[in-house]
Parts: sequence; C-alpha cells; structure tokens
Amino acid sequence: MTQAGAFFIIKSQEKHNPKRNQAVIKGGIWMFYNKRKTIGVFLNRAELEFQQVLSRSLTETAKQCDYNIVFLTSFGIRETETMYDLYEKNVVDFAPIEEFDAIIVALDTYDTPSFRMKLIEGLKNRAHGPVISFREASEGFYGILSDANSMVEELVKHIANTHSVRNICFMAGYKGHYDSQIREQHYRLAMEELGLPVYENSIFYGDMWKGKGEQAYEFFFSDETHRPEAIVCANDFMARALTIALEKHGILVPQDVMVSGVDNSPESCDVLPQLTSISVDYEAMAKEAVYLVRDLLEGVPRERNIYVPAKILFRESTKDCTDREDKRSDEIYQKLIEIREKHNRQSYFSTDMDGCTDYAEMKQIVAKNLHLLGTCKEFYLGLLGEEKDHIRYFKQDITSYAKLGMEIRDGQILHVSGECFRQKDLLPEKVCDDSWKVYYIRVLHNREKNFGYTVVQFENPLDGPDEFYHDWNLTLSQTINNFYTTKYLIRLNHENQEKSVTDYLTGLNNRRGMEDYINEKWPEWILGNRYLICASVDVDGLKVINDSYGHKEGDWAICAVAEAIRKAIGKYGIAARTGGDEFVFVLTGANAGLVRDVENQIHHYLDEANAQSGKPYRADCSMGHYMTQITARESFEECMRMSDIEMYKEKKAKKVGR
Repeated sequence: MTQAGAFFIIKSQEKHNPKRNQAVIKGGIWMFYNKRKTIGVFLNRAELEFQQVLSRSLTETAKQCDYNIVFLTSFGIRETETMYDLYEKNVVDFAPIEEFDAIIVALDTYDTPSFRMKLIEGLKNRAHGPVISFREASEGFYGILSDANSMVEELVKHIANTHSVRNICFMAGYKGHYDSQIREQHYRLAMEELGLPVYENSIFYGDMWKGKGEQAYEFFFSDETHRPEAIVCANDFMARALTIALEKHGILVPQDVMVSGVDNSPESCDVLPQLTSISVDYEAMAKEAVYLVRDLLEGVPRERNIYVPAKILFRESTKDCTDREDKRSDEIYQKLIEIREKHNRQSYFSTDMDGCTDYAEMKQIVAKNLHLLGTCKEFYLGLLGEEKDHIRYFKQDITSYAKLGMEIRDGQILHVSGECFRQKDLLPEKVCDDSWKVYYIRVLHNREKNFGYTVVQFENPLDGPDEFYHDWNLTLSQTINNFYTTKYLIRLNHENQEKSVTDYLTGLNNRRGMEDYINEKWPEWILGNRYLICASVDVDGLKVINDSYGHKEGDWAICAVAEAIRKAIGKYGIAARTGGDEFVFVLTGANAGLVRDVENQIHHYLDEANAQSGKPYRADCSMGHYMTQITARESFEECMRMSDIEMYKEKKAKKVGR
C-alpha cells in the first residue's frame, strides 16, 4: 500500500432543481448553496501523517482558488469479498460524481484491482468534465506526475558507482501495481547500463505495505552465492519491513547490506537507521493539480502530463552518504503520550456507545466525544433513505435520498426535522451558508448494512482527522447497527407473540390469546364489580359445506362469521376462535340489551356477506350468552360452559324449527 491516497472532484453544472435558482452562476448550480465550485477529494486512510500533509496542501490551494473542498474518505480497500469490504468499495457509488466539473484521481492509492477498475469505469462513465490522474498516467486522463519513478535509476547508479556495489537487488510491489512496475523497469535499465547481472533472486514481489519483510529476507538470502550488497525497495513501507527482518536475523543495515526506499514517508526518518529515500514533492503536486483544474475549467490549454521534480535524500541506510534528520526525543515521546491518551478516550467512547440505549443518548455521547476527531466546528449525520425511522436498515446499497439525523455546531446539538434531501447534495439547503467549506465525509456501514455518512468540518480548515478517525466512525456504525438489531429483535419478538396468540385463518385471537387477555384483566374486573357477558358462537352447517363444496368454501364461511363478530363487537370486547367452527366473544360493563344488539349486528353483517358472495350456500351461526357479575368465586371457564349451554339450546331450536 502506498502512502498517497486521494482523488479529487470539482462539481458539475446541472439545471434540474428549481429551488436552486438563487445559487446559479453562469448557468451552473453549486453544491452547498454558497456560489462556489466544490472540489471533492477521495482520500484513503485520511488519518495517516502523509495524507494529512496532502490534504493541507490541497486545502490551501483550494482556498486560494475560492473552491469548497470535500474529502470523501475510506479505510483501506482490500481485495476480499467480505461484506465489509464490498460496502467499503461503495464509496464510488456514493460519490456524487455527476455533480462535479473535473476529477483528480490517485489510482495508486488503491491496491485492489477490482476497486481500481470500478473507480476508473465510474469516472469514465459518470464524470462530466476532465479527469486528472494524480501520480499515475492513465489513458484518457490528464496527469500530474512525479519524476520519482525514473529517479530509481539514478539511485541504483549512485549505489553502484559511489559504493562499488555489484549485487543490487530490488524489492517490488505486487505484480500489476503501476508505480512498482515502472520502478522495476528503471531498476532493470540501470543494471543493464551498468553491466550488472540480475539473478533469479534479485527481484522479490512484495505487497507495497509492511507484511512481506520476512519473506523478502528468505528470498534474497536463500542463495549464498548471490547475497545482496544493496536492496532498493519500491516504497518506504517495504524498506522498513525488510530492515526489521534483516536485523532480526543478525544482518546489519547499512554495514552488511544497504537498503533504500521511495516516497520519503514520515516513517523513513522516524526510525533507525534512517532510510535513504526518493522524495516526492506532494505539496507541489497537489497545488499543480488544483491549478490544472482551474486552468482547464477556464479554458486555458495545458499539457496532457505535467511532471514535478523528485530528489534522492541520502540517509544512514546507505552508509556514508548521510543527511540525517534528527528529531528531538522529547517531541517523539510527547507524541506517544498524546496517542496513548487519545486511545484511552477512544476506549471510553466505545464503552459509552456500547451502553447507549436510545437515539437521544447517542447524540449526547457523540457531542461529548467529537474532540477525538480534532477541533470540530460542524458535525452532521446523514441517514440514507426516506423512512420515518431515525435508524433504519437499508438493504439497497445507496439510496437516492437522505435525511439529516444529527447536527452539531460549535459543540451545540441542534434540532433536526429529518426531512429528506437528495443524497447527491450531501447536505440539505437549510444547514448551508455562504462561507467557504472544507468537509470530511465517511460512509457508515456495518458489513451488509449501509446506514449513511458523517460530515465533519474542523475549526482550523487546515486540520484533518487524526489516527482515531476510522475507529471513531466504526464505533458510530456499530452503535447504529445495535439500534437496528435491537429494533429488529423487538419487532420479531412482537410478531412471534402475535402469532402465538392469533388464529392464522381469521386473524382473531386463538384460545391462548383469549385466556391470556382474560387472566390479565380478571383481577381488575373483580375489583370493579364488573358485569361480564360471555357469548359462544358456532358456525351452522359447516360439515355440509365442507362435504358439498370443499374445505376452501368451509374456510370462507368460518372467515365470514369471524368478520361479522369482529365488526359487531367493535371496541366493546374481545373475540377468539377457540375451535374449528367455534368462537367466543366477551363483553364487559355491558347489559343484556347490548348483547342482543351485538347478536343482531352479527346476523346483519352475515346477511350482507351472503348477499355479496352469491354462493350456493349460506354462512350462518348459532349464539348463546351468559351474563354474570364477576366475583372471586366466579371463573371464566364456568362462564364459557354456561354460554355453550345457551348456544346449543339455540342450535337445537333451529333444528326443531326445520
């Protein structure tokens, strides 16, 4: 993984939102409603020291040009198919690429071929203006490039000529990495011009990160006949990993073997021995990138590729050609103290959020811990989707709309209405003003769940996120996920409870549902000296209907009776299907007149259902009720028994009548 990590975007013209007429300049429509063009920066690992240097330079130059700037950040994108990594790659889908005028992209930031392809295709298909490739030449794009790759050739020649070294090896990145490929080519050219051999164990392919130091040692030193005298590494990360592995095995740098890197990362001079490295002037490159955008937007012709000079910084890892950059030990120690303290505070933040029970509490905890990101002036939480819920699980990757879930300014939690706005706008119009903006944006997701994104503006525009930026956002994502999980479990439990007490066919209570309700209310009714009417209902002729027309028709008759009971009792009681063709309903605080009205209503609704159905049979029922004043001596089972007796009397009377 290389240090650099960014692509930059300038907002495009669009004329589809009449609400933005007040913000129109020269026919264009501007993000954040402040009449400025907006540069977007896609920055991987924004918390690293190098990335902070890059973002400061971009911010300074954007300020000079009066452009807003937005950093869309990610935390490492791996070539894995885990749900987390798949959603991390969604930064391309989330980015409002169509909204910008020009794009500057550093492809070498992302080491995963699938993501690089997705990014390139996304830019080619969706970008409306010129695309500028940062540090890496790419077909169809403008380029801001460095001479660092070609300087590898000069470094190899210097080591050979100045130090009389013959066996110079090269630690490359993984095959297919652009910078690594070019740097390997220049290594081979230098070795050819010097007339030096390249052996089978002269070139090792690593990872552009810190994970292959031990394997590199075993590769280079497995052949005793061709032990390397110097190893040039494709970047500083691999050079440092190799140095550690060499020292572990008793091989001293530079006494036994010289080691050098490329990129001049902050780590190159923070360690001992300090690494000889090729310095890339990223500040100058960042400025040139913004100036190139400005010129292209203003119609000024520019070269397709612009090169920024690099230079070799000789330090301790290549013997006597040292240009040591001493760092005061007390400064390093102080930095370690600060990191340790922030780590403790981050742990407290995680603990507080883990115990968070509701959305309002989460707001308070977030506001209290914003300082972990730095001196935050503004903080926003954008939630994807149009749902009414504050926290929602969205199965789709990216939604067209978002809503503001949280707004904190100058440490104060502000009320938000939660109304929807276009996700491509990033923020709703009501939170925008005329000031120049520098925002850092991080997509929030948790494996297969996309929740939304955070937007941060620092008090000092030149400040950026620190090393806990990713952990902080991850904690927030996990908390939101916990809210969703809790809400889902509550809903699932409620649904299961409903199923356990609900009759699957009619939707009325089943016997358990009826008994649970009665058992809960019975003590209250006793104390209130309530009158209770318990009525039993039985579907007439159900066996004949089933035998003659099928059980599906029998089910219709059962449901017709159930619906008639439901409508008739309304809010006055509770009903249940207690058997195949048997129902019970209970009325409290009632009298004999009410139950007769309910029974008449049941027959009325059945008459309507039969008339509308046109079926060759009639859905009907027999009913009987029992009324009593509820006392401690009374039981619901006895009431049901007595109502059954009355119901069977009616059923018998109907048969006699026929």
